[in-house]
Amino acid sequence: MATEGIDALWRRALMQRQNGNHEAATEALAQIARAEPSAKVFAALAREFRDLDDTPSAYWAYKAALECSGSDTDALFGLASLHTEQERHDDAVHVYLNVLKYHPQNVEGLVNLGNAMARVGRHDEAEACYYSALRVGRTSPHRARIYYNLARSHAYAGRMGEVVDLLICAGHVDAGYAMRACLDDAFRDAWQLDEFIKVLQLGERPLYKHVYGFLDRGHISDLRVLIRENPFLVTVIRSHPTFARFEEFLPGD
Repeated sequence: MATEGIDALWRRALMQRQNGNHEAATEALAQIARAEPSAKVFAALAREFRDLDDTPSAYWAYKAALECSGSDTDALFGLASLHTEQERHDDAVHVYLNVLKYHPQNVEGLVNLGNAMARVGRHDEAEACYYSALRVGRTSPHRARIYYNLARSHAYAGRMGEVVDLLICAGHVDAGYAMRACLDDAFRDAWQLDEFIKVLQLGERPLYKHVYGFLDRGHISDLRVLIRENPFLVTVIRSHPTFARFEEFLPGD
């Protein structure tokens, strides 16, 4: 097949994907794979299979991609995320270790390995991954997420004093993570600390916008569920004048 034909098939696959026609995109990519097999095309084929909820074919395509190139980042990250979706967290750990074998300075790989380690209860190793990610990615856009995930890992280990400092770091980078900490049950014990008020101060504006969004859209039942399922939010509504307008939605005693 001529090079122009391959280019045309790539354009067709991209257009069909953008149009949500994953069957047609798959057909175009399969033609490319038969003519010029590569990690790139098999990884793209795997994404289409996933959008079609064809998990066995997606696994096959990722395996084919890695047979073409064992260090291909798209195939490695894709396979690991598929393992995570399927709750095969030990397999995800193995794949992310391979990511770092070939790409040891990959910040996203370090963070995702830490997440996978945390899911299988290997919290000390997860923390080591997050600290490595902070060292490697001094200017990484993922820094807020790294601080946040590290705080969660410390919370699971019961080190609440370190949790608050890390959440403050996350909140300074992205106030949205300070908001998330106010709604994340992993930080239930940290909510009791006087120092947690600093996290709330960083996340107060996005938290208000998040809660008000339910009211603004008229999703009152969802607002009641949000408040009922988040005890720290109940405390905030009762104790902070800014949130007083939501008092009528508090659960009854």
